[in-house]
Amino acid sequence: MALVLLAALPILLTEYGFQSRAGIIEGFTAKWRPTRTLVRFAFWFLVLFAFGLQPLGYLLVGLGVVLNELGAVVLRRRVRIDVEKGRPHALPHTHMIPFVIGILFFAISFILGQPNRVQFVAEPIQFGSLAPPLIIFSVIALWGWATMVTVSVVDLVRPGQVREDSDRVGAGEVIGVLERMVTFVLVASGAFTAVGFVMAAKAAARFPLFKEKAFAEYFLIGTLTSVGLALLLALLVVAGL
Repeated sequence: MALVLLAALPILLTEYGFQSRAGIIEGFTAKWRPTRTLVRFAFWFLVLFAFGLQPLGYLLVGLGVVLNELGAVVLRRRVRIDVEKGRPHALPHTHMIPFVIGILFFAISFILGQPNRVQFVAEPIQFGSLAPPLIIFSVIALWGWATMVTVSVVDLVRPGQVREDSDRVGAGEVIGVLERMVTFVLVASGAFTAVGFVMAAKAAARFPLFKEKAFAEYFLIGTLTSVGLALLLALLVVAGL
């Protein structure tokens, strides 16, 4: 799990980051931005510095750099293809590419280290628990990445309303981010029942619009996806304590 997070984090941070969905799509469809690549290189340099890698550990860092750059290229290409096919926020599985790269990184690292039980680092990587890295990872993922996943899921069934919502500047996107962050904190701290109040508060603000079946479905799909992502990551943190 730690290695999967390690490989997925740089892509989520540089390609999604703490941006609005309009800013994320603009970044994907724009030309290559060298600053993002430099940030990913800096990330892996810090890994090299922090864990005191053995000579073979340089292979681990090199693998991370190569897979990260490959993942960024594939992600940007897939988003552009989806946009050209009429999915302005890309398809949900497109946004899973960072995690595919993370799993590949873990699998290849495991295979390389298995035959002779080679250690990549001077001492095995010890996080004490997985909770601290998961918390950092979750805060980053629950911002721009989760926004894009949520919108892309809703876009599969209610494309008209997603486009209408995208054309106007509103508080919905900010509410979605806050909703996920609050849900994450509540569940990670053990206050599971309080999540219901978060959803109730959001529903109360939109209650008059629920008379329209299309909006009610749009709201429900978006909220369940958004909250579901926050719940999943929070439960992983609880499991990692």
